[in-house]
Amino acid sequence: MIISCIKSAELALQVINEELLHNPSEDLLEEKEILENRINFYKSNLSKMPEIENRLYYKIEYEGKSIMKAVNEVADENYYNDIKPTDPTWIFRKYLKNIRKYLNNNETTI
Repeated sequence: MIISCIKSAELALQVINEELLHNPSEDLLEEKEILENRINFYKSNLSKMPEIENRLYYKIEYEGKSIMKAVNEVADENYYNDIKPTDPTWIFRKYLKNIRKYLNNNETTI
């Protein structure tokens, strides 16, 4: 899942940023730039992917929307694009449980 790729790259970027504080080097700066580009690539693809989990995750994690706002927006997008399911309750029950483990702990509240 692309979500786990983003999380892995973000963790690696955190480590590099900490290392740069203690030991700045050209190699680390280059590696940091590569990771930042990779994360941006993943994020842009994540927002465009049709999988409901990916769209929910993107709206909650990167757009900073509440869970219910994200669920309602995905339901609306599905309705306008003739994608099933369009019921927010169904999306909440079926798809949100799949991404809860990827969300930050403070964002798992409704």
